[in-house]
Amino acid sequence: MFRAAATTIVFMLDRPWLHDFVLLLLRLTLTLVVGAQGYQIFFGHGVKESSRVLAKWGMPNAYPFTVVLGLALVLCAVGILLGFLTPLFAIIGAVAEAGYGYFLMTGGHYGFTTSSAQMTCLVVVSLLALMVLGAGRVSTDAVLNAHAE
Repeated sequence: MFRAAATTIVFMLDRPWLHDFVLLLLRLTLTLVVGAQGYQIFFGHGVKESSRVLAKWGMPNAYPFTVVLGLALVLCAVGILLGFLTPLFAIIGAVAEAGYGYFLMTGGHYGFTTSSAQMTCLVVVSLLALMVLGAGRVSTDAVLNAHAE
Protein backbone atom coordinates (compact mmCIF):
# COMPACT_ATOMS: atom_id res chain seq x y z
CA MET A 1 0.00 0.00 0.00
CA PHE A 2 2.70 2.49 1.01
CA ARG A 3 4.87 1.57 -1.97
CA ALA A 4 2.01 2.14 -4.40
CA ALA A 5 1.24 5.53 -2.84
CA ALA A 6 4.90 6.54 -2.94
CA THR A 7 5.17 5.48 -6.59
CA THR A 8 2.06 7.50 -7.44
CA ILE A 9 3.43 10.61 -5.72
CA VAL A 10 6.79 10.28 -7.49
CA PHE A 11 4.98 9.81 -10.82
CA MET A 12 2.87 12.91 -10.18
CA LEU A 13 5.98 14.98 -9.40
CA ASP A 14 7.85 13.79 -12.49
CA ARG A 15 6.58 16.53 -14.79
CA PRO A 16 8.93 18.80 -16.77
CA TRP A 17 6.70 21.85 -16.29
CA LEU A 18 6.74 21.28 -12.52
CA HIS A 19 10.55 21.15 -12.49
CA ASP A 20 10.69 24.39 -14.47
CA PHE A 21 8.18 26.07 -12.18
CA VAL A 22 10.09 25.06 -9.03
CA LEU A 23 13.42 26.21 -10.53
CA LEU A 24 11.83 29.53 -11.52
CA LEU A 25 10.40 29.91 -8.00
CA LEU A 26 13.83 29.11 -6.52
CA ARG A 27 15.48 31.65 -8.83
CA LEU A 28 12.97 34.38 -7.97
CA THR A 29 13.27 33.73 -4.23
CA LEU A 30 17.07 33.74 -4.32
CA THR A 31 17.01 36.91 -6.41
CA LEU A 32 14.94 38.67 -3.76
CA VAL A 33 17.04 37.43 -0.82
CA VAL A 34 20.50 37.88 -2.34
CA GLY A 35 19.57 41.12 -4.09
CA ALA A 36 18.19 42.56 -0.86
CA GLN A 37 21.44 41.73 0.92
CA GLY A 38 23.51 43.44 -1.78
CA TYR A 39 21.14 46.41 -1.81
CA GLN A 40 21.43 46.68 1.98
CA ILE A 41 25.22 46.85 1.75
CA PHE A 42 25.20 49.72 -0.75
CA PHE A 43 22.03 51.67 0.00
CA GLY A 44 20.70 50.45 3.36
CA HIS A 45 23.47 50.62 5.90
CA GLY A 46 26.00 51.87 3.39
CA VAL A 47 29.41 50.46 2.57
CA LYS A 48 31.15 52.32 5.37
CA GLU A 49 28.81 51.05 8.10
CA SER A 50 28.73 47.52 6.67
CA SER A 51 32.52 47.41 6.55
CA ARG A 52 32.69 48.70 10.13
CA VAL A 53 30.53 45.79 11.28
CA LEU A 54 32.59 43.27 9.31
CA ALA A 55 35.81 44.75 10.73
CA LYS A 56 34.35 44.39 14.22
CA TRP A 57 33.69 40.72 13.40
CA GLY A 58 37.37 40.24 12.59
CA MET A 59 37.48 40.77 8.84
CA PRO A 60 40.88 42.04 7.66
CA ASN A 61 40.64 44.79 5.00
CA ALA A 62 36.92 45.06 5.60
CA TYR A 63 36.16 47.98 3.26
CA PRO A 64 37.37 46.36 0.00
CA PHE A 65 35.79 43.05 0.98
CA THR A 66 32.49 44.79 1.67
CA VAL A 67 32.51 46.38 -1.79
CA VAL A 68 33.35 43.03 -3.42
CA LEU A 69 30.69 41.28 -1.32
CA GLY A 70 28.02 43.81 -2.29
CA LEU A 71 28.93 43.66 -5.99
CA ALA A 72 29.00 39.86 -5.94
CA LEU A 73 25.56 39.70 -4.34
CA VAL A 74 24.00 42.24 -6.71
CA LEU A 75 25.54 40.59 -9.81
CA CYS A 76 24.46 37.18 -8.53
CA ALA A 77 20.89 38.42 -8.11
CA VAL A 78 20.76 39.92 -11.61
CA GLY A 79 22.32 36.84 -13.24
CA ILE A 80 19.98 34.46 -11.45
CA LEU A 81 16.92 36.59 -12.21
CA LEU A 82 17.72 36.58 -15.92
CA GLY A 83 18.81 32.96 -15.86
CA PHE A 84 22.03 33.98 -17.61
CA LEU A 85 25.19 31.98 -16.80
CA THR A 86 23.26 30.68 -13.82
CA PRO A 87 25.83 28.15 -12.53
CA LEU A 88 28.57 30.81 -12.60
CA PHE A 89 26.53 33.45 -10.78
CA ALA A 90 25.22 30.85 -8.32
CA ILE A 91 28.74 29.81 -7.31
CA ILE A 92 29.83 33.46 -7.03
CA GLY A 93 26.88 34.12 -4.74
CA ALA A 94 27.51 30.95 -2.72
CA VAL A 95 31.16 31.86 -2.13
CA ALA A 96 30.22 35.42 -1.13
CA GLU A 97 27.50 34.18 1.23
CA ALA A 98 29.80 31.54 2.73
CA GLY A 99 32.47 34.18 3.40
CA TYR A 100 29.91 36.44 5.02
CA GLY A 101 28.52 33.52 7.03
CA TYR A 102 31.97 32.58 8.28
CA PHE A 103 32.56 36.01 9.79
CA LEU A 104 28.96 36.18 10.99
CA MET A 105 29.33 32.97 13.01
CA THR A 106 32.95 33.29 14.17
CA GLY A 107 33.51 37.01 14.68
CA GLY A 108 29.92 38.07 15.12
CA HIS A 109 29.35 35.35 17.71
CA TYR A 110 26.08 34.38 16.08
CA GLY A 111 25.77 30.68 16.78
CA PHE A 112 24.16 28.32 14.34
CA THR A 113 20.94 28.52 16.33
CA THR A 114 20.35 32.15 15.29
CA SER A 115 18.12 32.86 12.32
CA SER A 116 20.83 34.92 10.57
CA ALA A 117 23.28 32.02 10.53
CA GLN A 118 20.60 29.54 9.50
CA MET A 119 19.38 31.77 6.68
CA THR A 120 22.92 32.21 5.40
CA CYS A 121 23.39 28.43 5.33
CA LEU A 122 20.06 27.94 3.54
CA VAL A 123 20.98 30.54 0.93
CA VAL A 124 24.38 28.89 0.31
CA VAL A 125 22.80 25.44 -0.08
CA SER A 126 20.05 26.82 -2.35
CA LEU A 127 22.63 28.54 -4.54
CA LEU A 128 24.63 25.31 -4.76
CA ALA A 129 21.46 23.44 -5.76
CA LEU A 130 20.78 26.03 -8.44
CA MET A 131 24.37 25.68 -9.65
CA VAL A 132 23.92 21.91 -10.04
CA LEU A 133 20.37 21.92 -11.43
CA GLY A 134 20.72 24.92 -13.75
CA ALA A 135 18.12 27.56 -14.45
CA GLY A 136 15.51 25.39 -16.16
CA ARG A 137 13.76 25.98 -19.47
CA VAL A 138 12.42 29.40 -18.47
CA SER A 139 15.75 31.20 -18.66
CA THR A 140 18.17 33.01 -20.91
CA ASP A 141 20.52 30.02 -20.69
CA ALA A 142 17.87 27.72 -22.17
CA VAL A 143 17.13 30.14 -25.01
CA LEU A 144 20.81 30.55 -25.87
CA ASN A 145 21.40 26.79 -25.70
CA ALA A 146 18.42 26.15 -28.00
CA HIS A 147 19.81 28.56 -30.61
CA ALA A 148 23.29 27.04 -30.35
CA GLU A 149 22.06 23.59 -31.38
